[in-house]
Amino acid sequence: MNQQQQPDPKEKRIFELIPLLVQLGRTEDPSVIPPSKLPDSWDFGVLWKRWDCVVKGWEAKEVADLIKGLTYFEKVFNCGFGSIPPVPQLFGIYASMVDSSERDNFADWILIHTVNDYVPYGTNNFGMRSLAALSKKKAALADRKRTNAASEQVRFEEAQRNKGQLATEKLPKALRRKDAAAVAALLAKGADVNAPSDSGQNARDIAKELGIESWIDVESAKAKR
Repeated sequence: MNQQQQPDPKEKRIFELIPLLVQLGRTEDPSVIPPSKLPDSWDFGVLWKRWDCVVKGWEAKEVADLIKGLTYFEKVFNCGFGSIPPVPQLFGIYASMVDSSERDNFADWILIHTVNDYVPYGTNNFGMRSLAALSKKKAALADRKRTNAASEQVRFEEAQRNKGQLATEKLPKALRRKDAAAVAALLAKGADVNAPSDSGQNARDIAKELGIESWIDVESAKAKR
């Protein structure tokens, strides 16, 4: 006879705690959770990606009370949730149940009261204590990222120009040596075959004079590709 499978003790402990968390969210009274009911912070991970099942059929107010309870719990009991805090998942559920104004007002509440760096959205809140401050911070970071990207592009283009200039200066000597490999490498680096050398001739004139103009045409075509 097969024995009935016993529930996971961690899961059982968290499920028993949920009504108390809701009560904590409503009352802000930590005494509603007795020490005997306190789980380890990592125990909440047993409901990862399952909070939608936990609150199925709940009203938005009940979901909000649970989120408040979890927020107070983390702060009052100095008990973090590890790398998988439940609030972002629950906030996403709550946000789908209310209008944008209620959603944003509650996001403000969470930011004011939380000690977690990754709520309400599951991304870094940078310690901001209001949605307006968080939005401003994100906009500033986005601007900085764009500025850095633009600066990096300028540096890249300058490096390419410098590389091309150096290749242009070396190309005439490589042609005169009839060093096909060096010519190909310099053209690949952006050497300008029409730029005049110190002698006044450009690379194309030198190649034509040496009977190797085809090197210039073939390798230039490859470089463009």
